[in-house]
Amino acid sequence: MIGENDLQTLTEFSGSRQVLSVYADTNLAQNSKDAIKLMVREAIKSLQAPSAAEDAEAVAKYLDYEYDWQSRGVAIFSSGQELWKAVPLPIAVKTQAFLAN
Repeated sequence: MIGENDLQTLTEFSGSRQVLSVYADTNLAQNSKDAIKLMVREAIKSLQAPSAAEDAEAVAKYLDYEYDWQSRGVAIFSSGQELWKAVPLPIAVKTQAFLAN
């Protein structure tokens, strides 16, 4: 669950790049890991933002190698070397991606 420190880190962030925010439904009762990863890639791709390629790769690596797949959802925030925060969520969320300051 997202804690107060996580929220404070995110709200105070003012980096030099935009932040890629990814929300993913990781409930394995609904979809396979491969299907979830594909939906995340498609959500990021729909942004049509070449500037987010590095962050998209970081998200993909996290889902491939670090995420434990125990929670029903995950929120990921990435902005190059300046910001990385992955927050497991106790509920499923709609898989979507955003790129903003």
